[in-house]
Amino acid sequence: MKKVRVMFKTSGVARFISHLDLNRIFQHAIRRSDIPVWYTEGYNQHIYLTFTNPLSLGFLNEYGIMETKLTDDEFNVAAVAGRLNECLPDCISAVESYESERRFSEIAFSDYNIEATVSDNGSVEKAFHSGELYCVKKGKGGEKTLNLAGYIKKMDISFCGTRIYVSLRLPASQEFSVNPGQLFETVISAANASAGDVLITRTALLDTYGKPFR
Repeated sequence: MKKVRVMFKTSGVARFISHLDLNRIFQHAIRRSDIPVWYTEGYNQHIYLTFTNPLSLGFLNEYGIMETKLTDDEFNVAAVAGRLNECLPDCISAVESYESERRFSEIAFSDYNIEATVSDNGSVEKAFHSGELYCVKKGKGGEKTLNLAGYIKKMDISFCGTRIYVSLRLPASQEFSVNPGQLFETVISAANASAGDVLITRTALLDTYGKPFR
């Protein structure tokens, strides 16, 4: 038995598919593709399937990773992505499939692109650079007030008319992560501005050295 990882992308209406439904879609595609995958044991058997760093509803994903197990050690791992694409909807595509020994716990950061129409370019940009973006973050230990500005590792901002384009690198480890949607809402609130047509896309998952995780 060997593990296989599948890098995938979502587009269009896939941003409105919940993580649970995404799991169901991949389960269905795997069954239709006749890929020799391993099923969990017990009363309620199902395909072993796990995703790293699930995204909030409304986000697009250019760097998703799904993992499953193959029962046939001779099966061509590189062929899994192609098999899945024949059975996945157009808004979800498997980019590549491969073997990997890296643990998901090695993921430390995520890169995101944020696009939106904002009411006040100057105030929004000033808020991003203010160094003070306080919000309440809920966790297992309860609620904490955090200054999200201190967790931004990289940032680039540009405008085209009233449209803002932001690229960010934020923590995304199993121990701690920052939601880019919450960060952007905090910025808009701090700027006393409004935003519409917000589109957030994850573009990369990275390890502690800033290298792409695979």
